[in-house]
Amino acid sequence: VIKRLRMTPANMGLFGLSDMLMRMIFALFQLSLLSVIGVVFFDVTLHIHFLSLFMVFIIGALAFNAIGYFLSSFSKTIEAYMGMANIISFLMLFLSGVMFPIETMPEWIQPLSHMLPLTYFVEGIRTSMVYESFYADWLGIGNIILWGILTFILGSLFYKRKSIVAE
Repeated sequence: VIKRLRMTPANMGLFGLSDMLMRMIFALFQLSLLSVIGVVFFDVTLHIHFLSLFMVFIIGALAFNAIGYFLSSFSKTIEAYMGMANIISFLMLFLSGVMFPIETMPEWIQPLSHMLPLTYFVEGIRTSMVYESFYADWLGIGNIILWGILTFILGSLFYKRKSIVAE
C-alpha cells in the first residue's frame, strides 16, 4: 500500500500523521476499555487527574506512533517490521520501569532507562491515574516530545529517500 501511495502525489508525512492519529484513537479506546475492566472485574480504584492524563496520553501516543513510523521506514515486509518493533518494545518494557522499578536495575543501566520515552510515559500515566496528581516532570515530557519529533522527521525522510524501483 505504501509503495502505491508513494507513486501518487500524496505527502508521505501527512499520510504518516493521519495514520498516527488513527492509532491514537484506537489507543484511547483501549485505555478506556482496560480501565473499565480493571474497575469492574478487579475492583481497582482509580483516582484520575483528567487534564494530566489527557496531556500525557496524547503526547505519548503520538510519540510512540512516530517511533513505529520510523521503524517501518526501514522494513520491506510486515514481518521485518514486527520483528524490529517487538525487539524495541520488549527492551523498553524491561528497561523503563514497567516490569520492575528502575532503582533495582544495575547502576550502569539506569541512565539508559532515563533516556527512554516509555519511562516517562509510564510515570505520567501512573501519576495521572493512580495518585490523582498533575504530572509535571517537564523534562520527562520533553523527552517524549523529542523522541516523537525526531523519529517522525527521520521516518518521513527515510520514506522519501527509498527508491520505489528497488522495492
